[in-house]
Amino acid sequence: MKRLATLVICAVLTGAFILLAGCDKLKARDQLNKGVRSYKSAQFSAAAQHFKEAVRLDPTLLTARLFLATTYQTQFVPNNPSPDNLRLGQQAIRAYSSILKRQPNNANAVAGIASIYFGMGKMKQAEKYYNQQIQIAPNNPDPYYTIGVIDWNASYKPRIAAREGFGITNPTKSFITPGTPRKVIQACKKLAAQNLPKVQQGLQMMHKALEINPQYVNAMTYMNLLYREDADLTCGNAKQSKVYLAKANHWFNRSLAVSKAVAAAKAKAAASAQ
Repeated sequence: MKRLATLVICAVLTGAFILLAGCDKLKARDQLNKGVRSYKSAQFSAAAQHFKEAVRLDPTLLTARLFLATTYQTQFVPNNPSPDNLRLGQQAIRAYSSILKRQPNNANAVAGIASIYFGMGKMKQAEKYYNQQIQIAPNNPDPYYTIGVIDWNASYKPRIAAREGFGITNPTKSFITPGTPRKVIQACKKLAAQNLPKVQQGLQMMHKALEINPQYVNAMTYMNLLYREDADLTCGNAKQSKVYLAKANHWFNRSLAVSKAVAAAKAKAAASAQ
């Protein structure tokens, strides 16, 4: 009899726990809906509070975690080093990371973290997550493109700094020309050894982005820029530099042609809709 009473009590308590858990899930959904309304009204502080409460009530509600991360990221301004802005970026990264602990291949979370690190200027971390994004969604051209941009920046900035250090301020003048001092030639070759692997990877990434989306104008623009890196880092090889500059010009002209075609198509579609 005593055992039966104990089983009845346990059953009642279990039922009560299930009811409470179900109630918390309903409350979490309510908080999620309130957060979405606040977010749509650009009331981001209120939205974040609602999403955090939704997560507290139902830790399994990944939609709330995703909206919380998105709310922080929406307020984050790329390339703004202010402490408050960086704090928003870190909050977004933590929120996205909490999703990845439960769903390691969540494409939105990976893309969000990659974008924030890129906006913070933390290119090594950004590239890591863009590569992870490629593993998850190999047919998305954007992560390939962005890694290519990272590679171009990694080559361009030190090259320009080195040129300016030697007084080469004319952007159309080659790094090495007839009569260039030996120390400048040596500096160029050292820079080429460091930068050319990045340039080659950048070109491969842009080619892949264009393979997926042949109309990707921004990728064409960076193909032009990356080939100009190649040209300047030939360090006096005029024949090879000419080849790279021809390729750069090809992509520059291609980007202009596609941009014009896209603009014309949009104008035609707009006129037809009237």
